[in-house]
Amino acid sequence: MKVLIVFDDVTCFSQIESLIGSLDWLTPVSRIIITTRNKQVLRNWGVRKIYEMKALEYHHAIRLFSRHAFKQNHPDVGYEELSCKVMKYAQGVPLALKVLGCFLHKREKEVWESATDKLQRILYPSILEVLKISYDSLDDKEKNIFLDVACFFQGEDVDLVMKFFNASGFYPEIGMSVLVDKSLIAIDSHKKITMHDLLQELGREIVRQESIDPANRSRLWHHEDIYEVLTYNTFYRSSVNGKNKCKISYLQDPGFAEVKYLHWYGYPLKSLPSNLSAKKLVLVEVPDSDIERLWHCVKVCISYYTCGIFQ
Repeated sequence: MKVLIVFDDVTCFSQIESLIGSLDWLTPVSRIIITTRNKQVLRNWGVRKIYEMKALEYHHAIRLFSRHAFKQNHPDVGYEELSCKVMKYAQGVPLALKVLGCFLHKREKEVWESATDKLQRILYPSILEVLKISYDSLDDKEKNIFLDVACFFQGEDVDLVMKFFNASGFYPEIGMSVLVDKSLIAIDSHKKITMHDLLQELGREIVRQESIDPANRSRLWHHEDIYEVLTYNTFYRSSVNGKNKCKISYLQDPGFAEVKYLHWYGYPLKSLPSNLSAKKLVLVEVPDSDIERLWHCVKVCISYYTCGIFQ
């Protein structure tokens, strides 16, 4: 008997095992197609060929979007540029194209303009809800790795980031492999960590939802939020990826003791302040700066942390 079986959105090996059992009853010409968010599910069942879904090419993406937004295969006249902005945001992800197409259908051009501007800072709720399924399946340490990559380490060298995660007690050897298996991150041929823009925005939106007040969030990456927090002296426990708007005096705030990662472009001094409160500081990145050493005098970090400086 020749059979074609399709299992969609499989989450664990037991689901396949319960439905199919032994493969003895299938003929060699039968085919089974399984879709899943986790490659390990396929490996557990001995799948010989794993195909990773690629983003839609532009001409396919614009057609899919147009079918939902305009009920035809191309944008209406006058909406071409706005449609291009949606293409740039969705980056070939069918879910985003369909959700946004349905939302924008028969809306005025002013609504389109407002929506495309809003998408630059806020992830559309229906898209967030679906993308968050994979995030919710992670354990706490894997979630921390995902959020740190989304907020700070997109495009960074994987070996450097692994050192940071090891020092943070996140067990990155297993954690990073889980994120790769679930297609939440990837490692390119240059050993850089990559992440789809929508997934990066998912991570950042999760952090934003921790509190309406940036000072109460676990991570800060946007220079405006960092400047606001430091200006009003409410900073106390966030990781920081900032620009040189900050003043050196803020590094001496007692609240800085909780910071593990500091990125400061163009740091103006030869060393960090000797009275810097940074007991948990793991990684300092100071590109385009003249810094020569961490401190003028010997500074003691917690023994199981390795504090490194990179220019």
